Amino acid sequence: MARWEADASGRLQRAAIELFAQQGFTETTVPQIAVRAGVTTRTFFRHFPDKREVLFAGEEGLATTFADLIDTAPSELAALGTLEHALKAVADEGFEQRRDWMRQWRAIVNAEHPLRERGLSKQQMLVTAAVKALRKRGVDPVTGELAAGMALVAFQAAAAEWVADEAATRPLSSYLEVSFSHMRQVAAADHLRM
Repeated sequence: MARWEADASGRLQRAAIELFAQQGFTETTVPQIAVRAGVTTRTFFRHFPDKREVLFAGEEGLATTFADLIDTAPSELAALGTLEHALKAVADEGFEQRRDWMRQWRAIVNAEHPLRERGLSKQQMLVTAAVKALRKRGVDPVTGELAAGMALVAFQAAAAEWVADEAATRPLSSYLEVSFSHMRQVAAADHLRM
C-alpha cells in the first residue's frame, strides 16, 4: 500500500458511508473503513479522530462559508431574507451534487441517537455562526437567534423533502424556497391571531 494516498480523506468518507449504510454505524469498525478506502488504519486516524467524525467532517468550514455568505448578502435583505439567500447558496454549492450521499447520511445519522445529538450540535454551530454574522449586519441578538433557528429548521425540512423525493427534478434551493414560504405563512397566521 502506498505511503501517501491521493484524496485519502474523501475515499475514507465514501467508504465509511457505504459501510455504515450496508452494515450499520455501530457494527462498522475503523479497520474496515480503512480497508474499503485502500489505506491504513493509521492513515484513517491522521484524517479523523474516530469513525463518528467521518460523518461530520468539514462542519467548521461549512459554518465559515455560511457566515461569509451572510456577510456578502445584499444589504437590503432583512434577517430571514439574508439567511434564505445564504442557505440557497449553500444548497447550490455544497449539496446539489451530493443528493444520494445526503440521503445516506441522513438515514445513518437518524438511526443512531448519539449521531442525532452530534447532528444537533452541528446545527447549533451553524446557528451561532449565523447569529454572529447577522449581528455584524446590525440585527439584534434575539432576532438573530430566532431567525437563524427558524432558518435552519426550514433548511432541514427542505432537505428531508428533497432527499425523500425519489423523482425530484427540482434543485434543493427550490425546496428551500417553499420551506421558507411555509415558515413565513405560519408566522403571519400566528401574528394575525394575536
